[in-house]
This record gives sequence, C-alpha cells and structure tokens, in this order.
Amino acid sequence: CSIAAADEWIHTVMGHHRGFLPAMGRPWCAHAS
Repeated sequence: CSIAAADEWIHTVMGHHRGFLPAMGRPWCAHAS
C-alpha cells in the first residue's frame, strides 16, 4: 500500500463522494496483498 497514493485517493474520493470511503475501504491494499 502506498501512503502517498492512498492519501491522494482518499482526498479525491472524499471530495467527490463524502462518506463513500468507509464503505469502500482500501481496494489497492487488497490487490497488493
């Protein structure tokens, strides 16, 4: 998981879909694992 990428993705998602992040989780972490 890339912290920088995660932070950027979080800001993007939260900016367009407020409250969407908690339900979505961190898909890139799952794929990386």
